[in-house]
Amino acid sequence: DRPWLCVRPVMLPVKSTSVVSAGGTWDSYVARWQQAKRHCQGVAEVSYSLLATWDMLCTLPLNAYSFSFVYQWCKVLARPIFMHLLPICQGFALGVLSVYWVAHHRSVPQCPDKLWWHWIEFQEKFLLCGLAGAWALTWPMVIPYAVLGLANYRFLRSSFLYPADDLAKKFMWHRADSGVKPTLGSSSLTALLMIVFDLVVFLSPLMVPYGLVAELLGCWNVMWRGNHFKYVTAAKLVDAGPRGY
Repeated sequence: DRPWLCVRPVMLPVKSTSVVSAGGTWDSYVARWQQAKRHCQGVAEVSYSLLATWDMLCTLPLNAYSFSFVYQWCKVLARPIFMHLLPICQGFALGVLSVYWVAHHRSVPQCPDKLWWHWIEFQEKFLLCGLAGAWALTWPMVIPYAVLGLANYRFLRSSFLYPADDLAKKFMWHRADSGVKPTLGSSSLTALLMIVFDLVVFLSPLMVPYGLVAELLGCWNVMWRGNHFKYVTAAKLVDAGPRGY
């Protein structure tokens, strides 16, 4: 018999704001470095997922497989690889190509320096040049930067700014708007300007210590120490206002 009352919880996403230390700017940089190392330690999930896949293939009967199951399995297996290993491989490849491109006066030998579609019809190697960014290194950077900026803006808008705009919802989860101050009366405009400024000015320099170095250090730690590391919590200062439920 089914009960008369069935309660279904609505799970709201956990809001995580930027790392800000009460000790000042330098302490915030140190805390952000600790957070980056902790996140990059997730590269250990690659080996664990491969081991779990091997155990599954050795024990699961064939009649248990289906298209949906294989699809979900491939997503779980590919996600840590795309998060931790693919950016390193792509970053090194694009870095080598960038140095090669600058050393040869902003062109790559045996590759065109302009995009003409009729070249692809007669020269298959030009397609590989284009995918590698040899036509112009701008496009392999601009398109991911634009998608990254749009994703960050949509995430900030949907999880922080939009719930706080609804005056009918005054719960603590909705009031946690990350403290974005309005510009010309719009908090969304402030968020957009901050994201564009970060993409143009700070993203590339900061990705070297907090992305490349931290990920390589994570791979090194996993290789020598496994999943043993010192967990350092991140310092976050957010004023959510008076509590209410």
